[in-house]
Order: sequence, then C-alpha cells, then structure tokens
Amino acid sequence: NSSLVADTDFAKHVGTIYMELPANNQNLIDEFLANDECDEMLVIKMLRDMMWTGWPDKAMLDFFITVWEVNQNLKPEDRLRIVLVDMERPWKKIKKRENWRKYDVDRDKYMADNIINDRKSHSKDKRNGLFLVGVGHTALNFNISYFGDISQKTAGWHLQQKLGRENIYAIMQHRCVMTN
Repeated sequence: NSSLVADTDFAKHVGTIYMELPANNQNLIDEFLANDECDEMLVIKMLRDMMWTGWPDKAMLDFFITVWEVNQNLKPEDRLRIVLVDMERPWKKIKKRENWRKYDVDRDKYMADNIINDRKSHSKDKRNGLFLVGVGHTALNFNISYFGDISQKTAGWHLQQKLGRENIYAIMQHRCVMTN
C-alpha cells in the first residue's frame, strides 16, 4: 500500500484514502497530515486507542508516514486525505458494558455511510477514493455469513447499492497478508 500511494500518478487519480480505523481519532490524523513536520506520535496515539490492547502495527505507521511524505511534494489542493471510517471506540469513555452499547453499530453500514457522507461533503474533488479494509468487508454483490446463520451485508455491498455497480471495484490480494 505504501508503494501504491508513493507512485507519482496515484494522487492524480485518488484524493482520499478511507481506512478501517475508529473514526473518533480523525482529529489526530488531520493534525498529522497538516503538520509541516512528521509527528508520528499522533498516529501512534491513534493506534494505541484502536483497541483496548492498542494496535502495534509498524507497517500501518509506515503507511501513514508515506502518505505524509507524498503530500509534501503536492500542492495543497492535490494532497491526499486519510479518513478513518470505522465505528468509534473511545476507550477512555468505555468502562462498563453499558458504555460500549452506545458505540456498537453495524460496522459495515457505518463505514459505507461515512464514506458516502465524506464523498458528498468533498464533491468538488473529482478524484477517486481508495478504501483499505479487511476482506470480510469487501464483497460487492452478496452477504457474508459469519458463525453459521448470521448473514452480514458488507461495506462493499452498501457502497455498491448507494454509488452504483459501475462505480465500485473490489481488489483482493492473491496472497496471504501478514501485516496491514
């Protein structure tokens, strides 16, 4: 993913990278991308708040740094944006099971709705969006069944319903991925 965004043609065609990360820390990523200096601690703070145990992911940190570096060579209006679209997980506010219920949503629909809303609010940018998400959220034309009988409409399915089949593509790697 880092080599993809570092390609000189990438920013000509893609303006926003949507990521399967908790939306409640968007302010940290906005600040990170807006800074004149690469303050990786902002990304690390977001990753630490990702799950109750944190999310020690060096490859993901490197990806964010690559996006920041690419932006340094682009005009402000051409810079890449990263938008966190997954359900909120503000662990400082979640102390009991009752606190969690407020944030427990249909993640696939939530992510798709966040992408749709962001696309509408940035409609002047005619470049495409790239949604980096786990394979369980990508299916475009069917539901995925988890745990036997529980059927789940994926984020890809929701996006296709709202944006049209001709506007959504799912690309799945043909190899095992050991990191993000």
